[in-house]
Amino acid sequence: MQRVSTTKNCLSRLRHLLQIPGHRNLSAAAASLGVEPGSLGYQLRRLEATVGFTIIARTTPLSTTAAGARFLAEARRLVALLDGEAGRSGAS
Repeated sequence: MQRVSTTKNCLSRLRHLLQIPGHRNLSAAAASLGVEPGSLGYQLRRLEATVGFTIIARTTPLSTTAAGARFLAEARRLVALLDGEAGRSGAS
């Protein structure tokens, strides 16, 4: 996760990544996120290149690999932590 945290727009990319599994394909996932399919595919490829393993299996529907499931669990915890921090700092 440390390597990912130094990449451009990492939080936005992690949020998108968390929404991919379960969609029929990347185009459907992109449509639900309101982003271009090419952009989502690029984000996914860059994240996978950064971590060095496949996160999303290109199945129908899209699913996580075993390593991807562990990575997404960590990403969920990180996003929840950051959302909690943002909520507390904005409530002052």
